[in-house]
Amino acid sequence: QLDYTERCVASIRRGTDVTYELIVVDNGSAEDAAAFAGEVADVAILNDENRGFAAGMNQGLTAASGRYVAFVNNDTEMPDGWSSLLLSTFDQVPRAGIVLPAVTAAGNPFAVRSEPGTDRIVVPPFRNLPSGVVYVMDRSVALEIGGWDERYQVASREDLDLMFTVWINDLDVVLD
Repeated sequence: QLDYTERCVASIRRGTDVTYELIVVDNGSAEDAAAFAGEVADVAILNDENRGFAAGMNQGLTAASGRYVAFVNNDTEMPDGWSSLLLSTFDQVPRAGIVLPAVTAAGNPFAVRSEPGTDRIVVPPFRNLPSGVVYVMDRSVALEIGGWDERYQVASREDLDLMFTVWINDLDVVLD
């Protein structure tokens, strides 16, 4: 899915308005996609085989050096100013464990919006499960709770498991 990855990276480079490092984890993709990852990333992790979604996310988490980390699916395009808006939520909601943006399309309609907005919704634990297209977390919190559970098969609800882990650690999931 090189075309998705190219658009995702371009949107991150264009729309990120805070200092950041771009870590791209390639999980055994075709040669052209792996080459692209190596060229565009500040830090590239190039796996020879698909280690699974959760393992890839954990590799990125381990390689990250910033205070916050944004886990972004490669089929996502980020709008201008996305990063400062999501990061400001951590100041507004002190118990935020995961901050995720509303999206324009997802399998679960809870986080889908057709118009931009400014509301922040603390997601009621274990009831509404917004899709994990983009998760922003304090890196130390992500490490403390153990990151992504690698027992899950490739892209099989490990995002929901991470939300549950945040909730059982008495933190909030916030839809921004």
